[in-house]
Amino acid sequence: IIGAGQTISANDGSLHTGTSNTFETVCAISIVGVDGGICFGTIQNAINAASPGKTINIAAGTYQENITIDKSLTLQGENPGIVADSKTLLTPGTLKSVIQASDPATPAIRITAPPTAPFNGLTVKNLRVTGNAGSGVMKISTTGNHKNLTVDKVAFDGGERGIFSSDNTSTVATVAITNSAFRCSAVTATGLEIWFASSSLTLTNNYITNCRDGINLGNAGGISPPVGGTNLVSGNVIENTGDSGIQVAVSFGNLTISNNTITGAGTIGVGNGEGIQIESPGQPSTITLTGNKIKDGEQGLVFSGLLGSTASVS
Repeated sequence: IIGAGQTISANDGSLHTGTSNTFETVCAISIVGVDGGICFGTIQNAINAASPGKTINIAAGTYQENITIDKSLTLQGENPGIVADSKTLLTPGTLKSVIQASDPATPAIRITAPPTAPFNGLTVKNLRVTGNAGSGVMKISTTGNHKNLTVDKVAFDGGERGIFSSDNTSTVATVAITNSAFRCSAVTATGLEIWFASSSLTLTNNYITNCRDGINLGNAGGISPPVGGTNLVSGNVIENTGDSGIQVAVSFGNLTISNNTITGAGTIGVGNGEGIQIESPGQPSTITLTGNKIKDGEQGLVFSGLLGSTASVS
């Protein structure tokens, strides 16, 4: 074990420094199910060594690096236990395993699994991710058709986008982003920019603040792929956006937007301030809006160019 300020050399030759006043395990980063007591001092070294499908445990501490994930993995920090609400995740110390971007100009987490070896099961949970400035925090930087992206109990603090894709030809079937928090570093930013989902999208119980758009589903230019299956955006709290709280600009088979609370859309002054905007889905969709609360913004619910889609509001 090591204490605050003490440094140990891991088996991979890298160093880890204790960051808290309590003691930490020597094995700051380990791969579950790998015998031999191999410890890693950087998350990237563990990713490079892990075979697809493995789980990488990240102990409490701050890890100054930008990481690249090119395979199916579970990346998990120390379990924070019961969290009262997602907003609490932005409070330093709630999440004890922290990735701090060593290069603020590039995403802290880049997903680069190639189209010839797409990921099928990529989970990130129990982490605080910070230190980004002019870039996104978690970027899907690949093409191809991938499956099963899960993000749970992650705080994205800073950066111009929380989670986004750089290529509109990449798709991910079954996306679940839950119980997480997003605080943008600029009002030109978007908390969740999901242009890549192809089926079964779940965005629930997230907290998003200080962004241009809280949740942006699809490119209004019509180049995002349609989203099939049953999709749910529910229980999210979105505060103080420059433009929309929730924007939908892509076709869905079935989409339910329910029980979201959107406060202060447009109050930080870069857009039109729609609480929820449904804009040019492109192909017929069935959209259900129920139980949403929109207040203290410039506009409430805006429909534009439904093009044969069916929308119900209650």
